[in-house]
Amino acid sequence: MAKVYVLGTSNSIIGIRGYVEALKMSHYVLNKSCGRNSLFYHVAHILQNREAIEACDFLLVDHYGNDANHYGGVLGESYDTYLEYFYFLLSTLNVHVVNIMFPRRRHVFKEVHEKVVKVANQYNITTVDLGQLEFRREHFIDDFHIDRFTSYMLGMFLSREIDRVSNDVPHGGVLNRFPMRVIAAKQLCSDEALQTFSNSLVSVEYFSLESSFSISLAASERVVSLGYFRAFNEVKSQAFCVNSVMAGVVARDKGFYQEYVGEIEPGRVELVPILGQNENVPVMAKRGQTSGKFVPPCLVNLLTIDDSAKCEGGSASRDLLKFDLSGLIVSIDSCKSKAISSEEIPDGAIDKIRDTAVSMESENLNIASGLMRIAALYRPTGPFIVKKNSEYRMLKIKEKSRQ
Repeated sequence: MAKVYVLGTSNSIIGIRGYVEALKMSHYVLNKSCGRNSLFYHVAHILQNREAIEACDFLLVDHYGNDANHYGGVLGESYDTYLEYFYFLLSTLNVHVVNIMFPRRRHVFKEVHEKVVKVANQYNITTVDLGQLEFRREHFIDDFHIDRFTSYMLGMFLSREIDRVSNDVPHGGVLNRFPMRVIAAKQLCSDEALQTFSNSLVSVEYFSLESSFSISLAASERVVSLGYFRAFNEVKSQAFCVNSVMAGVVARDKGFYQEYVGEIEPGRVELVPILGQNENVPVMAKRGQTSGKFVPPCLVNLLTIDDSAKCEGGSASRDLLKFDLSGLIVSIDSCKSKAISSEEIPDGAIDKIRDTAVSMESENLNIASGLMRIAALYRPTGPFIVKKNSEYRMLKIKEKSRQ
């Protein structure tokens, strides 16, 4: 049994009932994934949790999808620099690091694929590029997320490969200096003001920014990312003003996010809460604006970068691992076909299952979700069924996060 640390985004959250669940059948798994996040989330998490990660045998990293869809463009030319720093940091970890590149039906920034593969190879980080397999439309929930069954079968194959590859844990890695650092909430507020949120995936400390404050940084150091928290029952807007740059939060995003702030001047940072009724506040790292009544935002951390600093340290001694996923697609298709009776099922029966699921959604989400998944087995490309399965999945993830 291996100890596996998972640090991913939305495909790894869907994987709670997918590949992560399958891995847990044979291995001890600690999943610390957080959806819709940039690689800044991964950097900040590693800097704060290095000891816990190195206590494991494997670190599975899932970051490529959000970069290919969004942050590869938002960060512009700076993306290459941050990607280089991230993989240098990964290389210093004394643990097997596996970069899982989930497949995508659509790439907004296609050049990100080559960049990630290149830098991973440069630092001898094992890459499992699922985009090289012949996944089809029926294996996806949408353009960016594989479905739960496909994810579960992936986990079965990953579990087998983790058992098979070398047990010699990488060693000798050391981080002497890194251009980025985390300034945590507990360093910025009193003990009385510090609050905590925890669920099965994340545990964060934060404080409510009621008034402005400023801190001094090195002359060449600047804030690049801001960690914030939105309670799941919060309905009002949040926003920060960072050195006069307005940074709004999308109201529908609940939980913890490590977001890109933008270009902030170095040397000193002043944070001011945006309060009361406000219109057209620019949203962090997003096109568009947000308006409404704003309440004090919740600050988790500041992630800074010193443009004059260099990466110093040494990569761990590690071998590239060979993960053999041949036969995965055939296995997924075979298992799905066996789950469906060979006897012809009339459309009316599928409609009845679908409609019963909808009628149950407010009364019992688990039963509604189960029925809709059964409907999907017989009509996997039905637009309404696909839509409702995605909706139920997200609702169940949110329910689990509140527990």
